Amino acid sequence: MTQIRLAAGLTALGALVWVLGALAPWSRIGENTYPGLKGSEVAWVVAVLVVLVAATSGVAGRAVAAAARWTLLPVAALALLLTVVIMIDVATSTAADVAQRVDGPTLTRKNAWGVWVSLLGAIVATAAGIVAILAPSPRAAVQPVS
Repeated sequence: MTQIRLAAGLTALGALVWVLGALAPWSRIGENTYPGLKGSEVAWVVAVLVVLVAATSGVAGRAVAAAARWTLLPVAALALLLTVVIMIDVATSTAADVAQRVDGPTLTRKNAWGVWVSLLGAIVATAAGIVAILAPSPRAAVQPVS
């Protein structure tokens, strides 16, 4: 197994963990929870990730794998950035940003467990994207025909 295929597999694992976390609750206001992604958003994310991982793993050929590995890191880093921004947004939201009760205490918005799962998946996928870029090019293994 080449380093690029291993990195593509780790990216797929990280992306799967990210998507599973995104389907879980990302924020909580009182007893209500809100997921990170909804149905159609998940379908697009999964489709893009399947194409990227298939291309990078070498299923489409060595030349495609060499070119596609450069897309793993930006996509994974974007997922990591999105997750961190949402975590900061939830943690710094003020009372004016969240639902209020007419009678009773003010409700606060908190990060739920799904955002932590997504953060872990994004970190794994980003690390795998770095490994994919640092791996030797599959083109170097091909000998020119004389």
